[in-house]
Amino acid sequence: MGLARLIEFESVIAKPPVTARSRIDPDGSFGLGTFHKADGALPVACQIASIPSEGMNAIGGQEERPGSMGRPELHPK
Repeated sequence: MGLARLIEFESVIAKPPVTARSRIDPDGSFGLGTFHKADGALPVACQIASIPSEGMNAIGGQEERPGSMGRPELHPK
């Protein structure tokens, strides 16, 4: 069994940044929640991170780390 993971979408346009999070199910599916469970993400450009679930509390929320994800970069492929 693999390590449990979370996925986080953080807006790059909204100020302050708005974050949507979800656990990633074993089959790879997830349902993002921004303001309520599974209500989705804001329809704006987002940076995306996949995070080990036990590390989530150490990362904190957007108030603690605004802009810390850096500028998004596309892989050349």
